Amino acid sequence: MRKQPKIIGFIGDCHPFEYGGGLVLDHGDGKPTLRYFEPHDDSDDSRFTVSDITLDRRIRIKGMDGTTYLVPEGYNDSWPYGPAKYREWYDDDLLFPVAAFTGSTVSDLVDRVCSEDPMERASFYYDLASYHGWANVGHGDTESWRRMELKKVYAHRFAMARRRKYNRLDIWV
Repeated sequence: MRKQPKIIGFIGDCHPFEYGGGLVLDHGDGKPTLRYFEPHDDSDDSRFTVSDITLDRRIRIKGMDGTTYLVPEGYNDSWPYGPAKYREWYDDDLLFPVAAFTGSTVSDLVDRVCSEDPMERASFYYDLASYHGWANVGHGDTESWRRMELKKVYAHRFAMARRRKYNRLDIWV
């Protein structure tokens, strides 16, 4: 039997089954994920798109040309190509509009995606997906659910984790 992932935090609206929001999950494999619930409309039986995003950590590497690149966490000089070959699709001018959209700075976004804290990385991917769209940021891992199905599966676990770990709402990003 597959072990249920542990809820380590929340992101988005504090009423995710009404307005959208997500769970930051630890699967015990060192690869936390963000499971985000995005509503299609406001009707009681509305459908939600559920997106899973792996919260991949990035590191800053300076290339031979002096340019700094965001590359996968395990990158080192023994890899067959230089860092420019492994840069993420958003590591270029695509972080400037995200920063402007979220009221942040590019430096802050980079600090968050390079952080060891999965909640910091979750806030980065939340901002990236809020601007570029959840379907564009995830790895194609999306499902369509009805609101009532989501509540049956997640509402109890969500409420219990929230009560157990947090007694206030300031943890919401």
